[in-house]
Parts: sequence; structure tokens; C-alpha cells
Amino acid sequence: MDQFCFSVDTSSPAGSIAIHRFHSNESAELLATTEWTRKKSHSDVITVLSQQTLKDAGLSVHDINYFACGCGPGSFTGIRVGLNLVRAFAYATNKPIFTINSLRVLAEPSLKNDGPPIYLMMNAFKNLIYFAAYQKKNDIVSEIHSPSALTLTQIETSICTPGLGLGSAIDLYKSDFSEKLNQTLTVDNHKSQYPQALDLGQICHKNLEKSNLFNWKEAKALYIRASEAEEKLKDGSLKPAPKL
Repeated sequence: MDQFCFSVDTSSPAGSIAIHRFHSNESAELLATTEWTRKKSHSDVITVLSQQTLKDAGLSVHDINYFACGCGPGSFTGIRVGLNLVRAFAYATNKPIFTINSLRVLAEPSLKNDGPPIYLMMNAFKNLIYFAAYQKKNDIVSEIHSPSALTLTQIETSICTPGLGLGSAIDLYKSDFSEKLNQTLTVDNHKSQYPQALDLGQICHKNLEKSNLFNWKEAKALYIRASEAEEKLKDGSLKPAPKL
């Protein structure tokens, strides 16, 4: 029997929603997708765009069998918007949630069998970069470097094999790349530099039997570094409000 998957990623300024039909013949058909860019919170538009994407697919939220979410790393507020959306849907429909890190989502369309490594670099601010690396061999995707928040210097020591670089941090830091890194990293500006829900849906389809599915309480965000508020509390620059 065919099943339906609702996917969302709001970990970056480029938010997206996709709905796939998972056919019984093991193929995944894209029914509808919506993409947008927000400099501020995705919360202002996520509800309306979710309803519109469901309408475009000819479905209601109760028709969905799986909810998929890119769980970060990325914008702290952005991650919560997408995750809270699928948690609310999963709670209302009693359906499972599939989560995977958003850097893995960004890598998906570029992973080729026996191809070069894919290096993902997303801006983490504070002179840090969210970094991860993946490679596909014999139809199996391997994690070469797990998602981390690193400096550019740390990343340069982590990249030894020539590969493809993707992500919003590349443009931001390219002028600071060493000659060695410029020679090792191939950049394709025609490819998306942000995770997309349509790729997330494909990953969900390929990994349903291999990955854990979560209920609405269990699905968690991937926060690699402390938020700005947590950093200020730690260094003492943010004081608790005085008691009244």
C-alpha cells in the first residue's frame, strides 16, 4: 500500500516543505514542495505554507504516514520551528517522526556511488562552521566526519582527500582558504547550498527500515554548540532577572 511522507527543514534561512508518495514498488514520488527564504523566524509562515503544500498534494495531515524533519545543526530558533511543527502533527495523528541531521540532507543529491567525499560547511557564527563529511560506496553512505562546530583551521586539518564542498559557509570563508584547501575542495555554485526537504523525503524513504522512528515526545534537535544566551550565562555577561 502506498504511504505518504511530510518533510520539513528550517535549520537555515532557506526553509522548505515536501510531500512524497512512497510507492509499494519502492519508489518515492514528489507530490508537492514549497521553498522560501526568511532572514528572521520561519514561524511566521510555516503554518500557512504547510497547509498550502498539503493542499497542493491533495492530502490532509491525517493522510500522512511519516513526518520527517532536519534536526540541525543550524539556527537554534529555525530548528525548533520545523521540529515543533512535525511534533504537533505527529501528536495529532499518532504517526512517527523520522529525524536526521541537516548536513546529511544537504549532502544527499551530491552523493554518487564511488564518488569523492562531500564536505558540508554551514555558518555557525562566532567564527565557527558546522562541518561534516560523507561518502557513498557500494550504495552505502558513510559518515567520514560527524557534525561538529569547528574553526576554519580545524576544518583544513580534517580535509585530506579531494572532494566537493557545499554549504553557505564556503562563500563566507573562501577568501580565508589556504592554497591547499582551495586545491583540495571543489565548489559547485550551481548546487543548493542549503538543506532541502525534497532530499530529506528521499532519505526517509531509503532508510525507514534502517533507522529509528520516534514518537512526538522522543524527536530531538541536534544542538552542537551552546546558544548565545547560554554562552552569556556561562561567561557571566547575562544576569538572571532580579526577584520582585
